[in-house]
Amino acid sequence: MLRTLSILLLSAAAMCSAASAQTFPNQTVRIINAFPPGGGTDLAVRVVAESMREVLGQPVIVENKPGANTVIAMEEVYKAKADGYTLFASNSTGTSAVLLMRDKLSFNPDKELVMIAPLADGPPSMHVANKNAPFNSFVEMVAYAKANPNKVRYASPGTNSAPHLDVVLLSRKLGIELVHLPQKGAGPMIAAVTNGDAHFGSINVGTAGPQLRSGDVKPLALNFHVRLPQYANVPTMADLGHPENGTVLWHALWVRTGTPTDVMDKLFEASQKALRSAKVQELYKKNDVYFADLKTRGDVAAWEKPRVAKLRKQAVEAGLLKP
Repeated sequence: MLRTLSILLLSAAAMCSAASAQTFPNQTVRIINAFPPGGGTDLAVRVVAESMREVLGQPVIVENKPGANTVIAMEEVYKAKADGYTLFASNSTGTSAVLLMRDKLSFNPDKELVMIAPLADGPPSMHVANKNAPFNSFVEMVAYAKANPNKVRYASPGTNSAPHLDVVLLSRKLGIELVHLPQKGAGPMIAAVTNGDAHFGSINVGTAGPQLRSGDVKPLALNFHVRLPQYANVPTMADLGHPENGTVLWHALWVRTGTPTDVMDKLFEASQKALRSAKVQELYKKNDVYFADLKTRGDVAAWEKPRVAKLRKQAVEAGLLKP
């Protein structure tokens, strides 16, 4: 009797999953972006969402809900049904912050959310300074900071974000004392550097591009393994003797754990078709963004694991996370 009941339940679950995939989507799909408009994640998410709409045949809207180191957006997705209609968009900055906040959360992100699709690696980040900052290169910034402890202010997208950890580790290595000014994303961060609230910050070149071209901020050093053609005169951190510094920004989409497998497969396939579209490829190339050309959803974990491991290693080295 119990065996028969178990078989019936499993059969019912399989039928429900198949039915959900056949009808999905039949309404608007929401992507809750943990960052404000104007940043790299917003750029990647919006262009992909537009192309996903064409693939899925239903509206795919992006809602920006920044704050609390991405927890506001994450909690909204956590409280939503596990049906594939509410997705969570974040990046390496948000993932880094959440690693250090797990004890304060009412849920475990590792158990409640599953990555459905990587969106992009990049753009590379760059240390940029306010145009009136009392230094014109990374080397000069270090010298000035050593001569003026706790006088140099740097902005980050948020406390415990990947750029924040990068600067913490770098300042320890160089023996300099800086003042941290956490912001609520890349847009507010470049604004803080541009208006002079902060002397410098580490930000992706896509977001900082307009300010770099206008001269409102000046480049100090690139957090990348090679120089970029459009910034050929800007040294990399490797050029300056710090090859280990810097985390390449990455972006991804997550759904609630428990979302039907076939629905997750459909979302993955839609995201990959969107990423391969001419519109997305053109925008990515223009902004030095690279996408992971994954073949199956099974490839997602292999993409995610080393990136999260690097963030965890940085947090441990910065003394912010126990080994």
